[in-house]
Formats: sequence, C-alpha cells, structure tokens
Amino acid sequence: FKWLHLYGQGGNKSWTGGTGSIPVTGSGLSDSKFGLAVGLPTLGRWQGISLSASTVIPTGDEALGLSEGTGSRQAELTVSHRLWQNSQLPEMNIHLSMGKRWNGNEAGFGNYGAGQFQSWYPLYPAGKDFTLLSGAVEFRREKVDMFFEYNEAQLSDVPRAEWHRSLSAGFHWGGHTGWGMSLNYEVPLGRDLPETEFIAAYPDVITSISFS
Repeated sequence: FKWLHLYGQGGNKSWTGGTGSIPVTGSGLSDSKFGLAVGLPTLGRWQGISLSASTVIPTGDEALGLSEGTGSRQAELTVSHRLWQNSQLPEMNIHLSMGKRWNGNEAGFGNYGAGQFQSWYPLYPAGKDFTLLSGAVEFRREKVDMFFEYNEAQLSDVPRAEWHRSLSAGFHWGGHTGWGMSLNYEVPLGRDLPETEFIAAYPDVITSISFS
C-alpha cells in the first residue's frame, strides 16, 4: 500500500575519544527499532501528512550502556509541503514534525555510574519522557535525496542547554524502493551543566552510515 510504510532497523555503534568513565574506544550492538507510518488524507498533491509509531526492542549490549534494557515507545505527526517539482532545480520539500517518546528505563539512561558509556541520543534522567520537535529541508533529484535537519528532544524540568538538540546534513541514494545507502553527519548542540545531576555527555559529532 502506498499509504503504509513498515520498517525495522538495527545496527552497531562505536566511539572514539572517550574521557572520564567512558573508554577511549569501544563498540557493540545497539537496540533495534520497529515501526510503521500511515499517510493521512490531504487537501492536495503538494501537501503530505503522516502519523508514525515505533517501539525500541532492547537487543543492544547493555553491559556497554548501548541498550536501554527495556522497550521505549514513540509517536510522531509529520506535515510536509512540496515547494516545487519538475523544474531545472531539484525538487524541494519542507517537513515539520512533533511527537512524544515514552522512555522505558525508569532509572534514566545515559553516562552515569560504572559501566554506563552511552553518550548519544537518547539520554534522559529518571522518570522523564521526550517531547520531540524537528524540521527538515529536502532536495530530491531522481534517486538522490539531500537533506538538512534540526532535531530537539525536550525534557521537562531540565535546562534547555542539556536537551538533545542537533543539526544534521546527509543524503540518501537509491530512491525509496530497492537497495539504498544513507550518510548522515550530525552535530549535537546540547551541553552538560556541572551544577545539575543529569550528565548530558553529548559527543562532538556523530556520523551514521546505513544500508537498506
């Protein structure tokens, strides 16, 4: 069905340049994620609305802090608008999303305590869920998509400086069916505040390579 998208993903995470309680280098399996997205009726072919839901399956290496150790759920609403198509310039789309992530680990998850080396999204203190906001600009030409994106995961009663906020850029080659490859370069904007208990140990950059 064109209006229904099902997906599953898993992978391996590795890091370098660790300091303090985080080893200098390391790697291990990460959690898996399964979800679906449903396209909703719109007013015209230039607009798009989708509702997505997903769940995290704790398949990662919990000893290395690469697994939440329990499932987390997420729901998101995305509104898209196509600015132009069939011109000399690449097709351009704008996407705006808002959602909620119900974090499953009641003790919190992140770089705190012995053996907890997690230092990228998701990081959250005990009993906190994410309110998700994001915006992206996408350029498409035949089988190549290029995008620029801003993401924000808000935490109540946590200073905005320690939220997961990031700017990213990347591309996907291969269209939307068949084999494909994606490359994403992400720069986290959040930083740790020493006066708070939550340790927002975000890395300097995150590079992701995916095959689908």
